[in-house]
Amino acid sequence: FTIFEHKILWKNSQNKVNISMKVLIAEDHMITARLLERMLKADTDLEIVGVASNGKQVLSMVKENEVDIILMDINMPFLDGLHAMEKISYINPNIKIIVVSGYTEAWIIKFSISSGAQGYLSKRVNVGEILEAINVVREGGTYLDEFSLNAIVDDYDIKDNRYAYT
Repeated sequence: FTIFEHKILWKNSQNKVNISMKVLIAEDHMITARLLERMLKADTDLEIVGVASNGKQVLSMVKENEVDIILMDINMPFLDGLHAMEKISYINPNIKIIVVSGYTEAWIIKFSISSGAQGYLSKRVNVGEILEAINVVREGGTYLDEFSLNAIVDDYDIKDNRYAYT
């Protein structure tokens, strides 16, 4: 995955989800979760299979429901999103995960992707970009929003040709 590939996938995405996808929202702030659910239901073919407020609920819902994509917060009670991702890969490795988080530190973004997430979005993005990320991930790509991509680029030490913090 290179920045060039990211741009190609980004340009080809049309902010429209044409194929019915089963989405699970994992977010411990219920007002945020319900607003996200309402925005995603409007004018899309997405089916929201549920809203989980903690990592243990995520695992339970993944076992009980057919899920294509999880929009996963990192900071949740009982079991955080990163540990939940690891367990989900054993339950159903075909589920795609897009992290939606307030954390924009490069090490967290890199750790999320290396832990199995196919996308990372800052909570600063709009619903159009969430739909764009779903399209890219559905097509097999990896999606990073501008905030996440900039955090990783800023973390790269060009002089030493390595990441400053790993």
